[in-house]
Amino acid sequence: LAKDNTRVEFTDVEILNSRSKISFGVIKLGVTSRAKLLRVNITGAITEGSAIYMQGGSELTVDRCRFEDNRVTFVDAAYTGVIAVAGAATASIQNSSFISNIGRKTAGIEVLDR
Repeated sequence: LAKDNTRVEFTDVEILNSRSKISFGVIKLGVTSRAKLLRVNITGAITEGSAIYMQGGSELTVDRCRFEDNRVTFVDAAYTGVIAVAGAATASIQNSSFISNIGRKTAGIEVLDR
């Protein structure tokens, strides 16, 4: 969880088989947070909502990452993609793969206006 005004960077990281019982899974960005993921693999996450959730004015840069075999388990989850971009959040995603993910509405990237 990155609180407001936080900046985090993940490089050459593997996040395997994580489990979450809250609405958002592996990474949640606060309203004014910034995160950069470079060569990050998120595999086998089982969450009640998105593996990565961004809101407000948060910013996310994803490059050379792999999102594979991630599942959203909560039937009424509001955010169901591997990456959920909500409100005025900004995401830049390049050179990345989304493979065999399962979500209720989307299984990759979900862009919401709230």
